[in-house]
Amino acid sequence: MTHRPVRHPLALLRKREGLSHAAYASRIADAHAELGFGTMAARREKIARWESGKVTPELNAQFALAHLHDVPRSEVLRLGWPEWLYTATGQASLLQTPWSCDEALHALETIARTAPRTDGHGGQGLVSCEQSIASLTTAWLDTAAPFEPPGRGLRISADCVADLERRHLKTRKLYHDLGPLGARTLVDAELLLLCDLARNASYDRPTGAALMALTANAACYSGWLAFDLGDQARAQSAYMAAMRTAAVAEDGLLGGWAMTLLAMQHVYCGEPANAHPLLDAAHRACERSGHSPRLTALLGVVRAIAYAMQGERTAAVGQLHFAGTLYSPSPHDNDPPFMNWLTSDVMQVFVGAAHFYLGKMDHALGHLLPLLDPAPTATRLEARNTAVWNGYAARAHLASGDTDGALERARRTVTFLAEAPSFGVEKQWQLLRTELPDPQAAAWQELGVFLSRRAA
Repeated sequence: MTHRPVRHPLALLRKREGLSHAAYASRIADAHAELGFGTMAARREKIARWESGKVTPELNAQFALAHLHDVPRSEVLRLGWPEWLYTATGQASLLQTPWSCDEALHALETIARTAPRTDGHGGQGLVSCEQSIASLTTAWLDTAAPFEPPGRGLRISADCVADLERRHLKTRKLYHDLGPLGARTLVDAELLLLCDLARNASYDRPTGAALMALTANAACYSGWLAFDLGDQARAQSAYMAAMRTAAVAEDGLLGGWAMTLLAMQHVYCGEPANAHPLLDAAHRACERSGHSPRLTALLGVVRAIAYAMQGERTAAVGQLHFAGTLYSPSPHDNDPPFMNWLTSDVMQVFVGAAHFYLGKMDHALGHLLPLLDPAPTATRLEARNTAVWNGYAARAHLASGDTDGALERARRTVTFLAEAPSFGVEKQWQLLRTELPDPQAAAWQELGVFLSRRAA
């Protein structure tokens, strides 16, 4: 696990191809010759210099690169080096278009009209290099355009926006009942409705700001559903568009929440180094906009998990202490409604996950088990969350040498997956299968067969 994100978008493209510097240089040299530009030396040092950011490739070399990644030459000429590389990563529009109300709404409308991918191929799109993350966070903090109400169309009031907020909360509850597949059509329709009102209705400035904030909140929710369906590219786009919309609404806490979701996505997908600059920017955004104990505590516990995954034990323990100290004494009366989900129980299971990555399995199970095995009338975690944390508990049992306990937890995870898709739960199941000891392979294979039969 690396301690820093990839620095340059060219390195990101090369790593996604699974190529060494030498192999990538050979591919570019072949493309250079194929395009009629003549022979180009295929030296690994050349690629390393380009990725360092200190050397810019000649234009013909850039055209060869673009040919490899199906980027038109017109984009190479229009955007220049290295910005055109983001076109190949799928990140160009949300990183490079102006931070304005129109662009934010256009991005959200595009997302809402595009069905999430549920085939397992929606993971290519994470903002995964230092340069793109820096560009994103700088734009959030410094370059958002001020919001101007349109002053035309149907007049809507603050009461109407309040009604829309209540509708949104009911939609969120449906996610727990129907899962991401059942709720996503309604969520996308709601997002389109909010975009249409923001673009075409008329309202005063405070009402407009509340409407844009609600739209950003709905975008975060849409991103979460896409994440749970395994479409990481769509989830990332929704979070980035939510950041833009929150910036238009001048709502720093909501923008910090969107950045935190993007950071959590990186952690879940095994890229903890990329979470830190996003969490830093989220913290600065919160400082500018007011205090939210829940959100700030969440920043601490997510950072603790990221540090623990990287082996930074002292830093992880420090962040756990910071998050616990901040959350425990706070009444949370002033926390924004979108943070109501972060109860003390949810904080406890996050802390359990951090202890798991620290290798403290007794501590991990001590935080997880009281919430995973309550009396039936006292269940405190939603079923989907329970399935995810059951996966962590199973892995902790396995790491402690309790294979029978791990198998029992795994059966619960598999039972949930057989009834409902979930990227988070599926991820834990996959990790369990890679961590199992060989003598138990037959028992674990039986669980896999059970899952296949139930899914069929």
